Amino acid sequence: MSATKKAAPGLDPLKGANGSAPGGLSAPPYREEWKNLTGFYVAAIGLLVLLGIVAIAMLTLPDDRTKGQNIITLATAAFGVIGAVTGAYFGVRAANKAAERMERSTR
Repeated sequence: MSATKKAAPGLDPLKGANGSAPGGLSAPPYREEWKNLTGFYVAAIGLLVLLGIVAIAMLTLPDDRTKGQNIITLATAAFGVIGAVTGAYFGVRAANKAAERMERSTR
């Protein structure tokens, strides 16, 4: 008889029965860091696109007596969107971290 055991067909010997890493380990830490950075980059790119749209809109406004009012309207809308995107990013991030902490504490 051989001293090594063979895994059952269809099962990876390095993973548990449910496909996770042995001992209930989660994804490697570099994946978590990458996931956090990806969310940041998506939010940052979205805000830069918004900034570009507002800049183009301000430059193409007609030069008349209502230009100041139009700029204030654009700035107010832009600040509202920036606040919503930033709040959503940090809210989702905080919720994910809290869920991860809770999951770790129940193991």
